Amino acid sequence: MLKQVFNFYMVLRSCWIILLFQFIGFFALVVFEQGSDILATLSLSESGLVRQHTWASFIAVGWWSWQSWRSARVQIHFTSYDFAQFHKKYALRAQVLVPRALGVIPSLIFAYGLFKASSWGNPLVYLFLSLGVWLYIFFHLRKDIVVYLHSIKFFHQFKIPEYILIKNEAYPAKFIWAKQSRWIFFRLFCILLVFGLIMIKAVEFPQAIGSTAIVLFALGAWLVIGSFIAFAEKHYRFPFGFTIFLMLVGFSFFNNNHEIRRLETESAGRMQVEEHFMRWYKEQSAHYDTVPVVLVAAQGGGVRSSYWTAQILAELMTSNPALDSAIYAYSTVSGGTLGVATYK
Repeated sequence: MLKQVFNFYMVLRSCWIILLFQFIGFFALVVFEQGSDILATLSLSESGLVRQHTWASFIAVGWWSWQSWRSARVQIHFTSYDFAQFHKKYALRAQVLVPRALGVIPSLIFAYGLFKASSWGNPLVYLFLSLGVWLYIFFHLRKDIVVYLHSIKFFHQFKIPEYILIKNEAYPAKFIWAKQSRWIFFRLFCILLVFGLIMIKAVEFPQAIGSTAIVLFALGAWLVIGSFIAFAEKHYRFPFGFTIFLMLVGFSFFNNNHEIRRLETESAGRMQVEEHFMRWYKEQSAHYDTVPVVLVAAQGGGVRSSYWTAQILAELMTSNPALDSAIYAYSTVSGGTLGVATYK
């Protein structure tokens, strides 16, 4: 029993990069509130961009799932560790089942995120659970499908590695590289195509596919890049991933884009906070017997934070028109700053 478990552990260990991005995807779509917000906007019952974004997300989940499955197979193919040295039968089974399971997990993560953002009454939960089932069936029957398509000469115009001759034999390294290289170039083409559309149509294309699809596509795209780095580490026996991490940490000390620009000389007319507050207080005292003092603090969080900050301030202003004059100061970060600026 321990040998069987160890076989699965070693296969999973070789696929650590796929597990890493699935953890990232889980936190982005399920744990973080921003992820729940964008999932809550998806629907099948409304027309226009909402439904369009839903189907774009469906395709993007398939992309992430495909990259997870394909990347796991590549990592296993080019891992020098002998998985069969403990138990050959279960080593082969683990090398087959683990990539399929990793390929299904993205649709399960997405379905759980939808459930958390809405409820079991959301039909999209069942749609993406069904997607996971059909993906597993496809992964299981894909070779039979290819053999059948070969038998009816569906692929006769394409130069595709022959499955029939080696279906029940070991894969030679030359065949593996010839087959995987085609998929590698195709994956790079997909990444460059979407990236190019975003660059050319910086507003129209993201609006057409929606925030959820962009996040999902990015998870799959970065997984491809991470797989290349992991493969390079095994091939050249050099820790490229750890080196990149050290570079990120090191350059962060020299590339601070949050530094505030300073004037060469201090402004002579700038008042201290205490003095400024007392002047504001005296002006308010001329209009109120009791001076209300309101301080507004808005956190960061991109579009979500800016929307909620502006919306809450607008609602408060509608219910209490005198609120604006009672606000003394705003303390904001990132998206909260945009929300205050929009409100003002």
